Amino acid sequence: MTGPHDTTAPLLVVDLGTTSTSAVVVTAQGEAHLLAHSDGVTRHDWLPTAVLHDQGGFLVGWPAYERRGDDPALYRAEFKPDIGSAVPVPFGRSSFPVRRLVAAVLDHVREAAAELGPVPGRVLLTVPADTTHARRDDMVGAGGDAGFVDVDLVPEPVAAAYAPVVGADWRPGDVVLVYDFGGGTFDAALIRIGERHHHILDKDSLLTGHGGRDIDAAFMADLRPAADRWLSADPTREDIRHRLDRHTADAAVALKHRLSTAERAVAEIALDIPPHWATRERLREIATPVLAGTVDCCRGVVGRAGITLDQVTAVVLVGGSTRLPVAAAYVEKELGLPVRRTADPVLAVVLGAARWAGLTAGEARTTGEAPTELEYPLRWPIPQGEARLERWLVAAHTIYPAGAALARVRLKDNTLHDLCAPRAGRIVRLHEPVDRRVFTGDWLVTVVHALPPGAERHYNQVPWAEDRHNGSRAPRHRTPVTPQGGGDDLGDGREVPAR
Repeated sequence: MTGPHDTTAPLLVVDLGTTSTSAVVVTAQGEAHLLAHSDGVTRHDWLPTAVLHDQGGFLVGWPAYERRGDDPALYRAEFKPDIGSAVPVPFGRSSFPVRRLVAAVLDHVREAAAELGPVPGRVLLTVPADTTHARRDDMVGAGGDAGFVDVDLVPEPVAAAYAPVVGADWRPGDVVLVYDFGGGTFDAALIRIGERHHHILDKDSLLTGHGGRDIDAAFMADLRPAADRWLSADPTREDIRHRLDRHTADAAVALKHRLSTAERAVAEIALDIPPHWATRERLREIATPVLAGTVDCCRGVVGRAGITLDQVTAVVLVGGSTRLPVAAAYVEKELGLPVRRTADPVLAVVLGAARWAGLTAGEARTTGEAPTELEYPLRWPIPQGEARLERWLVAAHTIYPAGAALARVRLKDNTLHDLCAPRAGRIVRLHEPVDRRVFTGDWLVTVVHALPPGAERHYNQVPWAEDRHNGSRAPRHRTPVTPQGGGDDLGDGREVPAR
């Protein structure tokens, strides 16, 4: 019976992004190990969020990316925005639900984590702040499909607020604007920093037209005329158009990265196509409309939260596209706020999530309120007032020790939480099925005191059981209760009343 923050088992933390995925293994000793992934030549701290359907299965990450030109119809990337959709993703003549693709990525990362030691049975996934029930169910289901026993979720902007920043740490009461400029999407969230827990004040997302890939697309449009002229010069070259498009896209990405560190750079599509030169000014010209939309999004988030920009402590830059020098300069100028950087914007969310898991370890547990005298029902004060029952951790008739986790629930913010026993006992009957909404104070389970193996004890009829017809207490009598007793009654012949 392991809780979502059980310190005796390793935890895998995964940030599945639109274009890249990164992961950290948190050991039982609290050590965080960033997983490395090889493209065959270089080891990276991340892998492409991509799959290739191959011989009935999926290649994932770098192996899929390296073979993306084999048959473009069998390669898929940037499927994160479709998580939660019921529309299957086509792969040639086959199609698969998005959940299957996510499970393939998580299974691949789980295998990589196994190289460091025991295979983690728990996974913590980062999800957008506005995750819908359908998206949540797909993420949790994909985690289960990949072999994880427990799947916990944490909002991406909350995780980002826990990421180490360059300079002094945040102070309780600070209001931080998380500016998450990724490869495919843009997300903004206003976070209030707490002593241990941070809270989302407001958030918004731009799913199209405002990611790093849109800058890539503009550079690709600059390169395409030369590629098209090369194709039209020889009609026999038309059959390699898809390969040329891939090389053109790679050259556009390379040009963007080079202009991040140089005032002038060159991109080459192929040896017999003239090289293309561009300047930092061209990068600024392309990026400005994209950045303008992200800043407008930020202003909207701040306004809806009911505060002004001068009440925001700083902007923290998250996501690989914030590495562009034009991004930080533009955001700082337009919002008039100081900009804070993380050690690595690509890894900020996954490292922040790992830190969140360590700082909140042991807090995702609530001990039940012990009944008086011989009362048997157990009830709990549930954080946020209500939750969904994920699963029972102790079966009927089972004896458990004091403090044991009896049930695992998913709170309204999608995180897992354990309901624990105030003292040793034995389960008589479980009153709620899994997937049911439960609330603070609900009578969830009936228990009796624990019995030593092979022992037998007697209890008077519980004092709260009254004759419903005449309002008097039912006659007292003594009936043996053993660990092998039935689970549909209290051990004295009376059926537990249904809720």
